Amino acid sequence: MKKIFIILILAFGIVFWQSCEDEEPRPEAIIDLSQAVAPELVSPDDGSSIVLVEDTLNPDFPIIQWSAADYNSENISDPSYTLEMIYDDSSIVTKKSLIATTDIFAELTNEEVNNKLIQLGLNAFEEDTVQLQVTSSIVANNTDDDLVSQLLTLYLTPYLDTSGGPADEYPLLWVPGGYQGWDPASAPNLASLNDDGQYEGYVNFPGADNEFKFTSHPDWTHTNFGYGGAEGVLDTDHSASNLTIADAGFYKFNVDTINLEWEYLKQEWGIIGSAVPPYDWSVDVDMTYDEDNDVWTITLDLTAEKFKFRPNDEWEPFNFGDDENDGILEDHGADIPVPEAGNYTVTMDLSNPPVYTYSLVKN
Repeated sequence: MKKIFIILILAFGIVFWQSCEDEEPRPEAIIDLSQAVAPELVSPDDGSSIVLVEDTLNPDFPIIQWSAADYNSENISDPSYTLEMIYDDSSIVTKKSLIATTDIFAELTNEEVNNKLIQLGLNAFEEDTVQLQVTSSIVANNTDDDLVSQLLTLYLTPYLDTSGGPADEYPLLWVPGGYQGWDPASAPNLASLNDDGQYEGYVNFPGADNEFKFTSHPDWTHTNFGYGGAEGVLDTDHSASNLTIADAGFYKFNVDTINLEWEYLKQEWGIIGSAVPPYDWSVDVDMTYDEDNDVWTITLDLTAEKFKFRPNDEWEPFNFGDDENDGILEDHGADIPVPEAGNYTVTMDLSNPPVYTYSLVKN
């Protein structure tokens, strides 16, 4: 009887030990990356040239496809993929994520791709070189298991969004002040074309109350930029004093949020050219600022020649022309042709940075 009892205890102990052993977590599958195969971009074709078009009838960018990553293991889940666009402007290499997905393709609109190109620093209507790369990953926030594809080169030409108002892709600063009731949500905007901390835009101060600040959001709870203790210097302390402009008028602002600097220039705009009286590029004809519509305008007789916009009767530091003859203004752009002689209303809109536009309407 005693022997039977001892045998039962031993048997129970063996079963208990095996049970505890089964409850231990199993070791994770070991991945041998030397046996894994990285994803490979297969379309569009390497070296493709694509002109993006702002067209609701053709809204989609060509589908981007890649082969599935193969980790050579049956004990892992399907990987996720991150598609990136890379731009090398010879001074710095910049990357922008296009999509994160578990699929092996990306369906993107022209608008989505165009936004990234502008953020990367490409110029609208100019072909430039970018590269695509896709990275596969098994464990989120862990790059140890990443597999990276080859680089696929594309020659892309972005467009400039003119849909009205600052486009969503452009980082903005707001300019609330006493001149508009200290309301950031309704304040004019400055915009950063290349998402590089450099902002520009135009603000009209109609009267004597010319204190203001810059804000990073349309509220007071985020970053505020006030007086930094010297002319042209900013401070992000919420208790910093207000910025000031001495006189009423229309001003161009440039703000550097990286180095905390700003500058401004008061402006009166006019047009000049062989199409404009006295028709010999010698004298500006002054435009009038329309406060209700936030535009500059003039009505006058034009000949079938050319003209440009410039501030303060000067060509420098900048003036506006139109390189593509598409109603979009470019700094130091081409002379603007008048299609035929007649009486015209010329309007210039600087209220939607960084897209500045004009219209030429025959009366």
